[in-house]
Amino acid sequence: MTRSFLPSSIQSAFNTVLKHQPWPQSAALAPKLDIQEPVEEEKTPYYSPARFYPARLGEVLKGRYQLATKLGHGSNSTVWLARDLNHLVLEPLREPLWIYQKRFGGIIPSDILKLIIQMILHGLDYMHSECRIIHADLKPDNIMVKLEDPSLLEEAAADEFKNPLPQKVYPDGRTIYLARNNYGPPRSTAGIIRIVDFDQSVRGDKPNSGCIQAEVYRPPEVILDAGYSYSADIWSLGVMLWDITEDRKLFENAYSVATDEYDEAGHLAHIAALLGSPPKDLLDRGKRTHLFYGPGGICKSQAPPSFNFNNMLVHLHGEDKNMFITFIKRMLKWEPEERSTAKELLQDPWLYAEFEED
Repeated sequence: MTRSFLPSSIQSAFNTVLKHQPWPQSAALAPKLDIQEPVEEEKTPYYSPARFYPARLGEVLKGRYQLATKLGHGSNSTVWLARDLNHLVLEPLREPLWIYQKRFGGIIPSDILKLIIQMILHGLDYMHSECRIIHADLKPDNIMVKLEDPSLLEEAAADEFKNPLPQKVYPDGRTIYLARNNYGPPRSTAGIIRIVDFDQSVRGDKPNSGCIQAEVYRPPEVILDAGYSYSADIWSLGVMLWDITEDRKLFENAYSVATDEYDEAGHLAHIAALLGSPPKDLLDRGKRTHLFYGPGGICKSQAPPSFNFNNMLVHLHGEDKNMFITFIKRMLKWEPEERSTAKELLQDPWLYAEFEED
């Protein structure tokens, strides 16, 4: 039994588009990629082919689901558009927020951005307050923009059939496909978002500890292994919103210049440059504190004195800049319990203030 969460008119349109007899194997030959050059899921951390189902373009699963074109990948699976479906179990979505951002030259207009932020906050408030769920992997990849026209999927499948994207074929027959997920500029008003990818999510009504979140979006309590709750999502949200607004990662310097590897001590040092020294209570709770702090709570790494909110934010100015920094500071606090909730953040005046665009 499957459930549809789409309005009946949209569900009918998607079913009409996607419900077909499987196509025959395409006669078109795909260009070949160099097997020495990692692409797509091969670029994920700790990649192993054993974690991925060896999907093949045109393959029919369970006698009815034909793989029509690859849409993307995660850390343990690939995502495909399949034909001959009776129901849509998951709503097809257009693209992640970072691609949507690029359609505006990297800077989403303020009025659109604030609406997106409000939608994210409403979603987080529902997850935290009603579902008691911590997302635990909030980042631009996991904020998806809705598809405005279902015919885009049919066109993508037809394009892959007639002109398949380049493929990497290994001697054992294993094939890595490029994702066909650029639908071009929106054909109509778009921007409605969905929070996706809950494979890291945990219950928030019980104690939690351990490593969660993408590296630069990790809150200090996770780095220190001091336990975490819903406020871990709020920290990640604050960092993500800064990155989207500024089109530059707030903690991009958390990676070693020499090795390009994530440096946890460096990350904590940059947090301290923004927020001041960490509270002793937080350090005392951390099971990994000794790895990053010496006697007296002195961090083993240092950030440049010039690293602060004001210097790092260049795309906003005047009162708009001041109000945005105040908004972000409500999310980026050492002590998790001092961070504002999603419901509280929905009342922040910056979200509803209007400023002249540069």
